[in-house]
Amino acid sequence: MSDGTASVRALLELINGSAENAMAEYERHGAPVPALQSTRPHPLDQIQDVLRLRKIVRTLEGACEQLCATLAPPAASVVNRGQNLDWIGLRVVVKAKVADVLEKHPEGLHIDKIGEAVQIDPGKISRVMRMLASKHVFTEVDKNVFSNNRLSVVLRSSVNTSSLVYCNTTLAQKGASVFFENITAPATRFSYETTSSAFMQAVKSEGVEGSFYNWLQANPDERKEFARAMGGLGHVMGSLSILTHFPWTNVSTLCDVGSGVGSFTLPLAKAFPSIKLTLLDRPETIEQAKSHWKSELPNAVSEGHVQFVPANFFESIPSADQDIYYLRNIVHNWPDADAAKILRNIRSVMGPRSRVLLHEYVLQNLNPAAKSIMGPETAPSPLLPNYGGGVMRSHYQDIRMLFVYNAKERTFDEFIELGLSSGLKFEKYWDMGDTSVMEFSKSD
Repeated sequence: MSDGTASVRALLELINGSAENAMAEYERHGAPVPALQSTRPHPLDQIQDVLRLRKIVRTLEGACEQLCATLAPPAASVVNRGQNLDWIGLRVVVKAKVADVLEKHPEGLHIDKIGEAVQIDPGKISRVMRMLASKHVFTEVDKNVFSNNRLSVVLRSSVNTSSLVYCNTTLAQKGASVFFENITAPATRFSYETTSSAFMQAVKSEGVEGSFYNWLQANPDERKEFARAMGGLGHVMGSLSILTHFPWTNVSTLCDVGSGVGSFTLPLAKAFPSIKLTLLDRPETIEQAKSHWKSELPNAVSEGHVQFVPANFFESIPSADQDIYYLRNIVHNWPDADAAKILRNIRSVMGPRSRVLLHEYVLQNLNPAAKSIMGPETAPSPLLPNYGGGVMRSHYQDIRMLFVYNAKERTFDEFIELGLSSGLKFEKYWDMGDTSVMEFSKSD
């Protein structure tokens, strides 16, 4: 039997070192670490390039999770995972807009008043609030008096993160509720068709056929919430760090494939106004994008620096010979056959110097031998090679992709294989902390 003491001591060193580095990163950006009770944003919360902090926290989260798993009684650890109800508490407070109510009462509000404002019995909502406050979402400032805090302010309806939480705790849960049945039923267990996902099985009684996107088309309110959630996802993933770490000064033209309203291209246009941009998405999304850009960056529209192209990327890519074809959180929505079809359509219009950037989560295997000189960084010992608890968002997202779309997040090797099957050659890898960017060229 191996002795875990040395591992525990090594984990403590990682935790202490990472915490010190994180505090230094906050101070480097102009202010000490904010208290959890604070609702004022730290300067670090507002910047685009948070790569250093994300890499530090990745180690910290992985070490803390592994330390608790090592020292806590095994049965308690497993049961804690099985009975975790954070998601239902977050669903309640987001749908009831509790953080919005508390925003008007920075000193705190009694649970009776909260219940009255959100039309929920105080005895019931108090238990939800106390469960969340025990994990630092909201603060109980006095007996039965709750206030917003550093975590809960991101649940306000004015913040895109609230829409992401809504989609994860409401829409995705439809698929989660029948996930086991879906992956064991003879008709669906071996299928990777988007029409056979657990989500589509769960909503079958609504009479909508096709994929999750067909369901969104039939539910415009949910479609609007989902669009906001994608902006929230980009923030949570720290996606805009790539604006600092990619050589954009060498880029003249870029096509954002599956652009949405432009949550990536709008900041890119502000940082590098000389780049000619093309937003490519469904017609209804492109109409939303036009309105959004006219409001947020009208000069780019009037001066012709941005084009809006309605298209179906499964049929064709109208924008040819772009320097960059950028896809963020696109191919993870589709099984391999569909993802390859998108990429082959892009390849067909690429010029000799064109590049494809896939900005996604990249999963790592957990075996130490999986270390790659080209791919993701391997965690320091004694952490799991993939950072364990420090990368759980990517693994949660992977399972969510499975039961909503019958799709997946991919490993480094799977991305290489996907590129090869689409006529693309891997060129370079960027580790962005939570996410990764993989660069491909047109193969011979």
